[in-house]
Amino acid sequence: MRLGAVYSDTVNALYRVVIPMMGLQGLGYEVVGVRLERGERLDISPLIGCDLVQLHRISFFDGHDPIADLHEAGALVSFDEDDDMGAGTPEIEAIVGSDRFASGQKQFANLLARLPEVDLVTTPSEALADRFEEAGAPTIEVIDNYLLDRFAGTNAIGHDGFVIGWHACAEHAIDAELLGLAAVLQQTMERHECVRVVTIGLDLGLDHERYRASPNVSFDMLTRELADVDLGIAPLADTPFGRARSNVKVREYAAAGVPWLASDLGPYAGLGKDQGGQLVGDDEWFAAIDQLVNSPRAHRKQRERARRWGTAETISSMCHIWEEAFLDTLATAQSV
Repeated sequence: MRLGAVYSDTVNALYRVVIPMMGLQGLGYEVVGVRLERGERLDISPLIGCDLVQLHRISFFDGHDPIADLHEAGALVSFDEDDDMGAGTPEIEAIVGSDRFASGQKQFANLLARLPEVDLVTTPSEALADRFEEAGAPTIEVIDNYLLDRFAGTNAIGHDGFVIGWHACAEHAIDAELLGLAAVLQQTMERHECVRVVTIGLDLGLDHERYRASPNVSFDMLTRELADVDLGIAPLADTPFGRARSNVKVREYAAAGVPWLASDLGPYAGLGKDQGGQLVGDDEWFAAIDQLVNSPRAHRKQRERARRWGTAETISSMCHIWEEAFLDTLATAQSV
């Protein structure tokens, strides 16, 4: 099987195209990668001869559609989307800006219109899978985001006190606001002199000497940063955008040996104790954090479970899921 991969330089595409293809290369498959800049038109000539081409979101940014050209060249087309860019909420618009919001709505509508023409749709989200099924996608596979092998087993340098960390991009500001996370974390630091709070990529604006907001770090440095956290949090507000998120954040924490707390919401359903974490209701954040700060033994056991799970959630262990999805799609096409 000769595979094509069309992607952009984003973390989304890294998880949804680049890392899966690296895993498949490890199984012996030939992979041809084409990286696109925003708005760049896809030249399919490097992809001629591929059995299947995986497209991520950027392929639709400039208004043209490469699906027909790839089909004419004899390739099956798999499309992946991992965010609900069409989630029309005023909160999201306020965060991303009107122009980007309108662009995302248009792109997502275009995506839904083209789904009946592709051979396979992949997504890490059950909520998105439901939307794609309604739009007429012929075959849908829900496949989680898995980690690079080198992410697993990172050891902490060591520090004093108890560090609560939240790795989150700007769009998670709505989660912080709707769940009152700033007040929760402020209260936690006031109650426990040992607690420090670190956010990576999102500034909560906490007025406290034991709070630090760090800019986004490079992907390669992420687990190094997370390894020196004692508890990772993954809050999600119950919004259309939130329900369509993936659960990769808790995998990132676990790979760094960090126990986690996550919202009891769609993407985290079914995860918990065995994965080194705990699901938390909207009004339970302070109590859940407080319990782990006060219980070193429970925290230690949760850390051990997190590391065991995170070590197994790598692409070399899980790329057979992508392989089966692609092989099944090829077999179906050949039987028609």
